[in-house]
Amino acid sequence: MRKIKVIVLMLFTALSYAQVGINIATPHTSSALDITSTTAGFLPPRMTALQRAEIVNPALGLMVFCTNCASGDGELQVNYASGWKNAAGGDITDPPAVIGDIRAGGVVFWVDPSDNRHGLVCAFSDYSTSVEWGCYGTDLPNVPNVPYNGGNPLGFGAEIGDGVSNTNAILNDCPTAPAALAARSLGAQWFLPSAKRS
Repeated sequence: MRKIKVIVLMLFTALSYAQVGINIATPHTSSALDITSTTAGFLPPRMTALQRAEIVNPALGLMVFCTNCASGDGELQVNYASGWKNAAGGDITDPPAVIGDIRAGGVVFWVDPSDNRHGLVCAFSDYSTSVEWGCYGTDLPNVPNVPYNGGNPLGFGAEIGDGVSNTNAILNDCPTAPAALAARSLGAQWFLPSAKRS
């Protein structure tokens, strides 16, 4: 009986002491981890912007040091609900995009001429099965009608950059649209392409 009491007491003591201290005997009560040093600093994981983008479902508050961000000087970054930001909360400075780069789980096929840190990425493979583009027999009032394969200037809904708004409009008008759901299954930033120019 005495042995059981000792084990229970040890377990209770271990569970009730939630702070971990490194180089400090009594960690601060508001911390889960308290590191104390006057001769060394904290070193978070170091990786490239591409490696950071490959992290699956990064937790809010996840911190990394992007080695090739901020014009190559590197940048401490934190994952917020709105995406990766520099540690001060400002927008991150990713390195310039180049056609053929591997980013965000795909390959860069278009680079924004006004800001070469942004562009469009295409998935490495087609969706595993054929899926319907819209909703069969359902008019989608918020989705612009554009000619198939153009020939003439296509206008709104068929330009580079319209894919994300078209995908959002398809899902607003028909939340079960198979192609739009297939694109979004790859992640919140993925969308269907706009109509292509001939």
